[in-house]
Amino acid sequence: MKIKINYPLLRVLIYSIITLGFIQFIEYAVKTDAKALFKEDSFVEYAEVFFLLVTSFLFLIISLRNKDARPVSILMVGLFLSSVIREFDYFFDKRVFDGAWQIIVIIIFTGTAFLFWKHRFEFKSSLKLFISKPAFGYLMSGFITLFVFSRMFGRKV
Repeated sequence: MKIKINYPLLRVLIYSIITLGFIQFIEYAVKTDAKALFKEDSFVEYAEVFFLLVTSFLFLIISLRNKDARPVSILMVGLFLSSVIREFDYFFDKRVFDGAWQIIVIIIFTGTAFLFWKHRFEFKSSLKLFISKPAFGYLMSGFITLFVFSRMFGRKV
């Protein structure tokens, strides 16, 4: 007798367990030392960089394997790689030279712009395809959290 696994349900269960783990860790960190939670060398910063790298890598794989999704994927790789470099600005400023991260981001931007220009005519259909996927909602949730809310909470008022 073959057991049929409901993959969407399994995926939701796995995502829920991972999310619960992060929530529990952050709750523990806040209760023990809330000020250390959001420093440059904290778990939150490392997790952010990790997820940005994973997202960049996944979009790179998509851009290489799926011609229809290539233009949007190229833009996403450039955006998320630039975000990773930006997160390491303190390291580059101290270890390389002040403003080094900006040069690296300009190089990434130039490469991204060049690759996008090569595939610019497929962009509209690529964007329609991307927006129609359920993953678009997940990505936009993370994007808003990372680029909007984190900037609001990270400001020193």
